[in-house]
Amino acid sequence: MDFDDQRIRLRFVEIGGRQYPALYLCSVVAFDPDFLGCLYLSLVEKVVIVNSRTPRPEEPSGDLFAPEPQRDGLKEEIEETREEMFVTYEHHPFFKGPITEEKVDRYYELKERNWEHNQARAELYASDEYTSEYNGKVIDYSAPEVDVPALITWSTTPEAFPRVHYQDNDELAAEIEAYFEGMSQTDPALWFVEEMDDAELHLWDDGKHHVMTDHAPRWVDVVTDFVDS
Repeated sequence: MDFDDQRIRLRFVEIGGRQYPALYLCSVVAFDPDFLGCLYLSLVEKVVIVNSRTPRPEEPSGDLFAPEPQRDGLKEEIEETREEMFVTYEHHPFFKGPITEEKVDRYYELKERNWEHNQARAELYASDEYTSEYNGKVIDYSAPEVDVPALITWSTTPEAFPRVHYQDNDELAAEIEAYFEGMSQTDPALWFVEEMDDAELHLWDDGKHHVMTDHAPRWVDVVTDFVDS
């Protein structure tokens, strides 16, 4: 990842009459805040990490691919995706309510527009080269260098081992499952709490990868309390 000063934009949120630089992202892209926190300590007051773990170079690669978008059957695909991704989707602006033809058309438009990017991302994601590094090491390991309070929000089924999922190759899937056997999905969260100087953990037992959607009202309360404390 390369950032320069001209490209960095921090969104400021107002809580209790005060403004805070908000650094929040989910999954592997959550380490952009870590990266900025390492480089720009004077700008970062607090960090929120959500279900985030970067693949390690030594881990077996997946067989992920991004099929070319098809309009036929897309409504059923969206409904299946919704059930797979969320425990509850009532707080999601797109997935809540019926999947109308208007939603399907919009979904198809976005899939078609982004397909080449998603395909390239999928090929990288499934390669041995897919990892995020800072100063020559997996960026997770730089989290303790972010010397500010951190809130770790996690779920018990976070899909934090991303190469385990979405496999169509049974032999490869078995290899990947064997590699991660014995590792708990909450291990990365506990590692952050143990290694960072000032970190706290909030764990939900009924949430998937997008825990901030599954438990939106409570998640917002927890994060707001942390930022305003």
